[in-house]
Amino acid sequence: MGERKRMRLVSFKISERVVRGVDMLVTKGIFVTRNEAIRAALDMYFEGTAKRWLEMYNRRKAKS
Repeated sequence: MGERKRMRLVSFKISERVVRGVDMLVTKGIFVTRNEAIRAALDMYFEGTAKRWLEMYNRRKAKS
């Protein structure tokens, strides 16, 4: 059996522009639900940009 991911409910506000963009992805069938689209975007962010920022921070901290 694969890794089980625990899900936590998190509420937040986002702009109408972002909601329209997410809804467009759902309407075009790229994602089934808003939840799936937002979860995928956050996963991509934390595996990409945020991960690189943290690595850069750790390198700078190690040089100090």
